[in-house]
Amino acid sequence: MKLPRCGAVTFLLTGLAWLLVMAVTGMALYVGTVRSLPLPSTLRVVHAHGTLIGGVLQMLAGALMAFRHGLGLSGATSQPGRYLALNVGTVAMLIGLWFHHYAAAGIAGLVAIGPLFPLCGEVYGLSKHGRLGTAWTTWSCAFLGTAFVAGSLFGLLYSLGLVPPEWIIHTRLAHVHLTILGFLTVVSVGVLQSLLTATLRIEIWSARLTQLGSTGLLLGISGLLVGVGVAHIPVQLCAGVVLLCAIIAIGFNLFRSWLAAPTRPPSADHLLLGTLFLLLTTALGVLVDLNAWVDPRPFPFGSLHLVAYTHMMFVGMLLHLTFGGLTAWLPELLAQERLASHKKRQAYATRLHSKIVRWHAPQLATLSLGTMGLAAVAALTWQYPLGSPPVQTSMWISLALLLISFVVFAAKVGMVWGTRPDVRNAES
Repeated sequence: MKLPRCGAVTFLLTGLAWLLVMAVTGMALYVGTVRSLPLPSTLRVVHAHGTLIGGVLQMLAGALMAFRHGLGLSGATSQPGRYLALNVGTVAMLIGLWFHHYAAAGIAGLVAIGPLFPLCGEVYGLSKHGRLGTAWTTWSCAFLGTAFVAGSLFGLLYSLGLVPPEWIIHTRLAHVHLTILGFLTVVSVGVLQSLLTATLRIEIWSARLTQLGSTGLLLGISGLLVGVGVAHIPVQLCAGVVLLCAIIAIGFNLFRSWLAAPTRPPSADHLLLGTLFLLLTTALGVLVDLNAWVDPRPFPFGSLHLVAYTHMMFVGMLLHLTFGGLTAWLPELLAQERLASHKKRQAYATRLHSKIVRWHAPQLATLSLGTMGLAAVAALTWQYPLGSPPVQTSMWISLALLLISFVVFAAKVGMVWGTRPDVRNAES
């Protein structure tokens, strides 16, 4: 039996579907938190793992496939086995988490991400030969690969009940922080820099500043991991300042590159705003640590503030990165998959691009303002009760803005996917 084709576009669009579905669960959790509604505690765990494994990891796998193909490197252009393992394993893992069968969830999670482990070696090999650009050093690729494998291992040990009771909290912290800080942050910063310069079709403004930023990024995140591990806030603060300086250097470098570009396509706006939200998240992290260090704390910090802080990155940076990357490259990838003629691909890709850049300004504004609305709602709770009209109204406004951005982008992707090449001009 012939297996269906599972190329880069399949991975990318399936990952986008996971992100949008998990965004709906996130909205439900957000409403439940603000309105004090009783929701299943497992919904939060399902939301997090579905987003990161089904959504983010799947899109990264698709992006790497597209990148290798763009470089003309050898390798499978269709990976149905990896695709099925990733999606079936993720669904089984979420079912196990929902019903508290953690051992089954851990095994299913290994099935989902196990086939992705070799990708860490591929990324390292590409960086070693200088194919990934200055934003990806061999140190950063080794760092993110180690963090990915180690974070996954800690999660598996925890789910299988192989951790002594006195080490459970430390294991969970290691799993979360290695995955989010050590892997997701490093890989997102690298993708952000590569995508923006590729979209602008120019070289990075300063290669030296890129190297300094990458070094500071690894040092800052390493310090944060140590600070969290020993539960020492001054160490976290110092590491946070180093990380903030690194993100400022990276952001300034990208901004100067954006200014120097002869043309600035709409996708670049998403990527530049994603950099801004990464900078805001890092700055807020330093303030959160500073607030925790002072006794008594100047500002109370609860679950709603944690949601606002973390989702400045998860929504503000990651979704801007996703929307910008797909806006720039989905038309080209579809043209490559659907047409054999290089000459006819360009006209088809241009036709698709004209559809995916529609309603760009409303999409950009609603995603950005909706993300900032999360922070505004959390800040309002320092002055108003949770059930007060200002807090409740702000919550619904922020949700409406985010929902509009999701619907608009999903509709545009649907239009692009449904636009087929002209049969009279397409080659068989």
